[in-house]
Amino acid sequence: MSIYLKAGDLARTLPVKPLRMIRADEGRVVSPLGLSFKWKVAGQDTGYAFAVYEMALVPGTGIPMHIHPFAEFFYVLEGAVEVNGLDGDGRRTTSRAAVGESALAPANTPHGLHNGSDAPARFLSVANFEHEEAFNRIERAMAEAGAATMSDQQQAELFIGLAAESQVFFLGEDG
Repeated sequence: MSIYLKAGDLARTLPVKPLRMIRADEGRVVSPLGLSFKWKVAGQDTGYAFAVYEMALVPGTGIPMHIHPFAEFFYVLEGAVEVNGLDGDGRRTTSRAAVGESALAPANTPHGLHNGSDAPARFLSVANFEHEEAFNRIERAMAEAGAATMSDQQQAELFIGLAAESQVFFLGEDG
């Protein structure tokens, strides 16, 4: 008895989908508050198991410390990023992640990323599709509210309020 499956038999019994290549220039770009990231794999592509985005951070930019009810994994592709979190006593921590290194923020773990270097940085993030869906809802609502005509401060306040509706909460400087 062979333990190997025959491709033809497999294709006749299961709904086999073709392998999909995602090229470097492919993905849906989202640019909230001056940051830009590219959804490389959407939840609908994975049976809603996970979604993947790629983000480039120019020097001095980053994602503020925030929290959400799902885990998120980061893998550094280029440069280095400062991964911010909280220790067991609630004090802020910073760890440097370089090319090939990664960080995991379990569900409900405060985290943020920042490029504190003088060179560009780029990373991948993998999370469940709710992370993607939160950004989809925020993007639609900001467009409907006319965010493009708002000041940076007004856009930030709108973004933070909309994020909270999706269970994404930002921490202030003291927390």
